[in-house]
Amino acid sequence: MDPRDAERLLVDGDPLRDGAAIATRLLAIDEAEAIREALHDAGIVCQLRLVKPGGVTGTRRDPHLDSSYSVLRPSWNVVVAPGDLAKARALAEARLGADVDGRDDTAAAADGETQVVPVELCRLVWDDAWALVERLGRMQIRAAVGTPTGDRDLEEQEVPVLVLPQDLGYAQKFAGITPA
Repeated sequence: MDPRDAERLLVDGDPLRDGAAIATRLLAIDEAEAIREALHDAGIVCQLRLVKPGGVTGTRRDPHLDSSYSVLRPSWNVVVAPGDLAKARALAEARLGADVDGRDDTAAAADGETQVVPVELCRLVWDDAWALVERLGRMQIRAAVGTPTGDRDLEEQEVPVLVLPQDLGYAQKFAGITPA
């Protein structure tokens, strides 16, 4: 796209001025085009945008350069108005048959269903937190390790172990944690 056209698209009142990217991962051009086509067919205003330009020069006969694992491969995303994001992601995932946003409840979010927010079970050092998540998983309790917040080495940091609110009591009993 000509840079002047891109500038023209970002004027006040343009629904994509403060647009939200559909995917939270990099998309190949064929994935991005499929998403754009699906959104266009559904009447959702969208724009294909280059996220990371490719640095491939010369002949492009090397299959490694065209591989989806190549760091040189150009990457794309599709931008929609923030109000259309949930519906657009659900449509994109249905069209591609693949996850684009790292969530397993995209369709539910698009339908306006309330999303359950995990709660903190406890805080443990990194390796212990992952060991507890694994043990909880074997007991059919969905759990995850939260985001580290310190600046020390990862193995030394305490991180939250998260569970769903409805599983908190059972997880506390299983882990031998007394409620606060």
